[in-house]
Amino acid sequence: MLTVYAVQSFDEVEGCLVIGTRVQARSADGALRRAEGLNTFKTGAIAMQILTDDKSGKVEGVTVLGTFGSVPAEFVPLA
Repeated sequence: MLTVYAVQSFDEVEGCLVIGTRVQARSADGALRRAEGLNTFKTGAIAMQILTDDKSGKVEGVTVLGTFGSVPAEFVPLA
């Protein structure tokens, strides 16, 4: 398994959330810090951990590490 940490930003266009830039991070902490920083000038951002099969490249799972600002409901972990 291969673990990738990424940050997905979101922008607001005409009252709707749209996908912004996605960037990779070196660690979970790095992804959280970057997402929090992006939220200062983006509508929202999420930090996530993505597990993939290193042979096939198939995504095996995605874990939301944190959300900042306004993000689509499907990315908000259940409390």
